[in-house]
Amino acid sequence: VGLIFWLLIFISLFQTISVMARRDDKGHRTDIWRFPSSAHPMLFLFIAAPSAAGTSWGAINGWDNVSIVFHSVACFISMFMLLNIRLLLRTKFTVSWWAYTFPLAAISIVTTRYAEGVGADDEVLNLLAFVLSVFSTCVVLLVLGFTIYTGYNEDWTIDERTGKVTRPGLFGID
Repeated sequence: VGLIFWLLIFISLFQTISVMARRDDKGHRTDIWRFPSSAHPMLFLFIAAPSAAGTSWGAINGWDNVSIVFHSVACFISMFMLLNIRLLLRTKFTVSWWAYTFPLAAISIVTTRYAEGVGADDEVLNLLAFVLSVFSTCVVLLVLGFTIYTGYNEDWTIDERTGKVTRPGLFGID
């Protein structure tokens, strides 16, 4: 049931965030994302569902075609995100950057389990599992460092008149 809802949300959201090509006053093409830039890290959450499904299916039924399809879908979405990494990293650091950590850990786990499940004779698959594990660990440490740095160095002053945070800092509150 969860994968059906994931598929519906995946299709709906990717239709919403699709790049719209427009022409400016000089006739040059400008691409406009219809998705707020602060929410770009949330796109990584689409990697988590097929990764978790592949890990679960592989643990229950062994690494058959269904679990391999889940792993392949997760890898495809990861490659799509990797191609759009400059759009994702263009955003200012907020708490939403923690959305990078779980999906990267999930894809590294499913890739490691897949490498173990198919016999681990494929050196490319073992290398991919290792690289993804190191990368996800580095991302977690980087986001943790940004969180600590931003938490200590940003001013959390609340304006008495409006009740809003004057410098949003970590949470990006308007």
